Amino acid sequence: MQSTKILSVLILLFITITITITIMTKPIPTHACSCAASPSIKEELDRADSVFSGKVVNIKEDSLKELEPIKVTFQVHEIWKGENTPQHVVYTARDSAGCGFNFSIDESYLVYATQSDTLVTGICSLTKELSRADADLTLLGEGKKPIDSFETIGNQDETIASTTTWLILSIMFGLGLILLAYNLKRRT
Repeated sequence: MQSTKILSVLILLFITITITITIMTKPIPTHACSCAASPSIKEELDRADSVFSGKVVNIKEDSLKELEPIKVTFQVHEIWKGENTPQHVVYTARDSAGCGFNFSIDESYLVYATQSDTLVTGICSLTKELSRADADLTLLGEGKKPIDSFETIGNQDETIASTTTWLILSIMFGLGLILLAYNLKRRT
């Protein structure tokens, strides 16, 4: 009889954790990519909130969240527009169907990004490999060098999200144990 109650409490705990995880990872709707005609370099410079060249030092994909954008961290070489920092974090959709740009680690790019909550770029911007950006670089002229310090940013978001997730799961597990102990004590 007592093992049946324990089994019931464990099933209830499992269902609660499953529902919580499902709610926390709800899908985000996406749409197929459709770009307007490519703007001129001058138009793109005016439209962008940040224009810089840099090398990709980190690409972070959350494999559990298929519709979440990819986080790309750059070591900045030169800046024409936007914040003067040694690293920029830019988000892009996962694939070209979502207008995402396919960045590669240790490759250098000229990035045109817009700012919403974060810097965002994609295939509809003039972002390109730095080796293919001669016309852009000629028109842009000499940019600014980033400030000297090279702080590591970008891992703070993952640490906060990870800590929050574990905290929620720990609280739920603790509540399940309290409920189990209460039920066992009530039976005796």
